[in-house]
Amino acid sequence: MPKLISESKEFPGLVFDLNGPRLGIGRVDGNEVQVVHGSISSRHGELVLELSLIHI
Repeated sequence: MPKLISESKEFPGLVFDLNGPRLGIGRVDGNEVQVVHGSISSRHGELVLELSLIHI
């Protein structure tokens, strides 16, 4: 299973399993990839998993 692994100094080792076809990224509840930080908007983006590709 693919994973998203943070390498930032603020969130070292933060890991998210990429286990769905569409994963929301953002600061608020309801996002599959939730990162609570002032630089991240509430609904920052989306990861789309398609075959062996990941679209951002």
